[in-house]
Amino acid sequence: NHFEVAIATSVTLFGLNSGAALATVVGVLIEVPVMLMLVEFCKRTAFWFPREPEKATLIDPRCCATPFVGE
Repeated sequence: NHFEVAIATSVTLFGLNSGAALATVVGVLIEVPVMLMLVEFCKRTAFWFPREPEKATLIDPRCCATPFVGE
């Protein structure tokens, strides 16, 4: 995770006016705040979801008339 090295390398290799350098800089500057906002959103809405997961059934009784082999 060497963002500074990646930015310096892209600017050195492709120049200041290149799309690669712009994408490298903007990607880092946009990605981190967006990820932090998503984490904060998940933390604030955690109560929407139950702590104990419901037990899932592997077979929906409405989908098949005959049981699967091996049951």
